Amino acid sequence: MNKSPSSRAVGENLVKAVADVKAGLSYRKAAEKYGISKSTIERYTKGRHTGKFGRPYVLHEEDENILTDCIEISSDWGFPLTAFDICLIVKSFLDQKGMKEKKIPE
Repeated sequence: MNKSPSSRAVGENLVKAVADVKAGLSYRKAAEKYGISKSTIERYTKGRHTGKFGRPYVLHEEDENILTDCIEISSDWGFPLTAFDICLIVKSFLDQKGMKEKKIPE
């Protein structure tokens, strides 16, 4: 069974590949040497698309921690919440802060 390398190993190899390209090695040769696609090495060498991927967070970490604490307290008091209950709590919290979220229906 052929296992792919860990993301840490790929990250380390990517750093090495970028360094080699900056030192004069061609993208193609670096790709062959480190087993990473040529376009990935080129993208990181030129600094394109190296930011965070995915959707931005709706809640700040502090707000999320407040909600998490409230949910845990409710559970500790013997009132476990369903996913729908949590959705309603989050929706109410966002409404109070004047924030809108498309994923949560009105």
